[in-house]
Amino acid sequence: MTSFTLEGSATCTAPGATVAAMLTVGSTDQEAAFSQANVEVIGGAAASANAKRARIILVSDLPFADELPLDAISLDGDFQGLSVTAVEHVGTATMLDGTEGSALAVTLGGDLGAPGARGVMVFGPGSFSNAAASGEATLAAEEALVTFHVAEGFYEDDTFTFPVSLENGRFSSDAQAGHFSFADPSLSATSFAVDANDATRGTLAVEATADTPLNQFKALSAALDADDQLAVDPIALEGEAPVAIAHPSYYDGDEATEDAVSTADAAAAVPYGTVKAKSVTENQDGSLTVHNTVEFSALDGSVKITDFNRTGNSQITLPGQAPTLPPDYGLGETGDAGILEGNPGAVVFTDVRENGFDFDFGIDAETVKSWYGAYTESGLAKEQANEQFLEEMTQLMCGHEVDLADGVVLNKLGIAQGPCAVNLSDESLASIVGGTALYSQEDDMRTAKTVFEVLEKLVSAISYFCSSDPSNIGQGISQILGIIAALLETGPQYDIKDVLDELNQMKGQLTRMETSVDNLAIQLRAIDKRGGFESDWYQVKWLMDHLNSYGTLYTATIGTMTEEELANGGFDATTFEELTEENQKTLTSFKQAIDAKNGLLNTTVYADTVNLGSMITGTGTKDVVSDYYNWIETYYNWDPETFEIKDVYLGCMITSYLYGYLSSMAYLSTVEGTGTDAEKLNATLAKEDLGKQADQVLKKLVGQRERVWDQDSMTYKEKFQKSPLRQATEPLANKKIRCLINEHVYSLDNHTGPLSGRMYDDAYFGNASFGKSVERDDVLMYSFTGELNLAQWQQMEANLPQVRKIKYSQKPLHDYGLDMSDASNIFSELRALGFTLLAVRTENTHTGDSPKGRPKPLVQWKSKEAPPAHVVVSDASYNKVSDQLAVRHVRSVSVDVYDIKASRILRGVTAARHESVYWVGYGWGYLHDVWPWCTSETKYERRGMV
Repeated sequence: MTSFTLEGSATCTAPGATVAAMLTVGSTDQEAAFSQANVEVIGGAAASANAKRARIILVSDLPFADELPLDAISLDGDFQGLSVTAVEHVGTATMLDGTEGSALAVTLGGDLGAPGARGVMVFGPGSFSNAAASGEATLAAEEALVTFHVAEGFYEDDTFTFPVSLENGRFSSDAQAGHFSFADPSLSATSFAVDANDATRGTLAVEATADTPLNQFKALSAALDADDQLAVDPIALEGEAPVAIAHPSYYDGDEATEDAVSTADAAAAVPYGTVKAKSVTENQDGSLTVHNTVEFSALDGSVKITDFNRTGNSQITLPGQAPTLPPDYGLGETGDAGILEGNPGAVVFTDVRENGFDFDFGIDAETVKSWYGAYTESGLAKEQANEQFLEEMTQLMCGHEVDLADGVVLNKLGIAQGPCAVNLSDESLASIVGGTALYSQEDDMRTAKTVFEVLEKLVSAISYFCSSDPSNIGQGISQILGIIAALLETGPQYDIKDVLDELNQMKGQLTRMETSVDNLAIQLRAIDKRGGFESDWYQVKWLMDHLNSYGTLYTATIGTMTEEELANGGFDATTFEELTEENQKTLTSFKQAIDAKNGLLNTTVYADTVNLGSMITGTGTKDVVSDYYNWIETYYNWDPETFEIKDVYLGCMITSYLYGYLSSMAYLSTVEGTGTDAEKLNATLAKEDLGKQADQVLKKLVGQRERVWDQDSMTYKEKFQKSPLRQATEPLANKKIRCLINEHVYSLDNHTGPLSGRMYDDAYFGNASFGKSVERDDVLMYSFTGELNLAQWQQMEANLPQVRKIKYSQKPLHDYGLDMSDASNIFSELRALGFTLLAVRTENTHTGDSPKGRPKPLVQWKSKEAPPAHVVVSDASYNKVSDQLAVRHVRSVSVDVYDIKASRILRGVTAARHESVYWVGYGWGYLHDVWPWCTSETKYERRGMV
């Protein structure tokens, strides 16, 4: 006898008492008839915890019986005390494997219990069209959470109307506005409508009575951001379940930071502005009037200036440049009609409009002679000199901020956002920030790479001159230009003119790169309004724009020297005094221009250079490169996505510092030749300090030379070792790729099955199993050990390019031979990256024991086909499905999984089902050991398949 079924029950009241039972005996030569339905909760949805009742919608691969008796359904696990009160056929629905099945709504009565409850619904004989079939489904209960999507709504006539969504529950068809009660008496819900096609969504209208739209919005935000200012009546939900307010958040990997996104932040606009120096007017007294324009715009909102007064404007403030106008100044007086001549440094608005303004400021005659004169006397044509000077003026104004008063910047709902500080950028920003591309032109994608190619030439060239014979003219000129430490391999023997030409080329690239960083900062800020690096970036940008402007002055003066002049008339020179009179004059003019500029800016090129250098090396209060890398990586999933972005930023840092370093060294070298003894000493000491800092800056940003032992030649050789920051802009070796969400490095080798080995290990193989003594519940439970938890998977989905809507350069990914352009979900992104995502297992071959060498007597269990799109994100829950003492036991294990194709959480999905019977004469054995679906490549299949 190989199997039997015991039906009925009885209680043994005393030894020897008779127990009534029905015993069915089967032949040892026959396979036991067996039919098991696969039953699931549709979409893996969880019921609302603590609800008074629940309506569970299930789907089965076998049709449910037309007349399904209530007593055919039983409950176990945490739901054992509940009752089945009603069943209803609801047509068909889609199962987890994508196939269509028979759908059934089952109503449960009783308290569903606390969040995290797990149980099983067992369908006995008579539940399906095949009367002998049985099946079960795992049930889950989680806290009902309601989210108010204010930023997706609108505001009109003192009323906010916005979508509402519900997780772990459904709105009742009777839900109404009265079920939403605000503690603030100035707020009241006036209407609520449930979506006709989706009971988890609805639309709520809230009327506000505060005095202004801004105060109304503040009241609404305060209510929605708190946990106790808005009560949702349980009657609004099916089953009368209590509901909590969900607060939107992001995951940046730092548990110490606040990741919640407030209502005000979600609806906030991200303003930006551009500035340009348009023209200059030379006044009779030798002073200069510079005419400028500023334009504003905003992502997720708008800018609307309403005060058009040119004097005493109440909505626009220029910090550090407040006008100091005479009391008798009249509105009719124009900006260049004498007011600026008598008040150098004063700012006059010449036009104010809804999205910007024009303004003038003056430069006194003495400063003009030294500064503007450095351009006009450089040999450039007047038009070219003006163009160079205006470019420098624009660079100086970039990085400065303009304060806009409350009411100027409007958020997504058209409501005043409050005072805003807008950092100004180059005018090219306006042409790219409204689009989707990080770069304005296709060839800009290679800008950063080009900068580093130029940089290597430049540093190599100057390094070459520094290491030349002291009698060589290069040594004297290099003292003026500044000595950069010999960090890179010496390149071809460039002349000084080549170096200056490279500097000119880098100047334009710096502006382009800086604008790209500006654009990215604005775009990322608009994604989830999280605080981050952008405030530090604007501090860095202010210094960069200053040093860029000094670089413009540097290349416009020293850069105009002819090759003969640069050769010092054919004479060697190791000190300033040995230079020709013409060269001394050029450098003295450069120094005077720097002095005049320093006075106007109330800073020095040396101070700005040292300040930026300390922020780069991290010796000050900031580490602006490492911090930027860390910030950027929170918005992306894989390191190749960030290569170009980091390259651009790194190029900005080193180019700006290089301009400041060269300008400072040229200035200090001139002071050494023209100053007093004290000034000469201070200049020499300053050069030494700056040289040491430059060495550290270049080591951190670029790298350094190292002596390494060459085994072949048995000698030491010099090898250039790139810095970690530089290496972070390039692909890893051996087709490796770093996940920025969990900091793991994975192989893209299709023959190693990296995901099955790392990211997708779950409850199926090696982590959980069933013991054979199941009557003692000898089950090894699965504990979550996955490399990505639920919050990380959800952040990965939020970081998808199609979700962020910010394109990045594809070139680094193309270097891998990858194309991410069609990655619409995490699954397709992983496939595009080349990960092995196998393994639909269509048939379970481990279906029965063979006790004492006897042949397997049972039919195979054909398991469901399921894509490898479900990843485990929880510990396992254990359920007793059926328990017939000493005869038959059925156990199941369920887990929560995340569907990386549909971007949804599936609660309480059956991960494994175990059925065992007692074999008469042989002992316990497996009847079935079933894995209904699998998420990864199995250990029984060949690795490397897709």
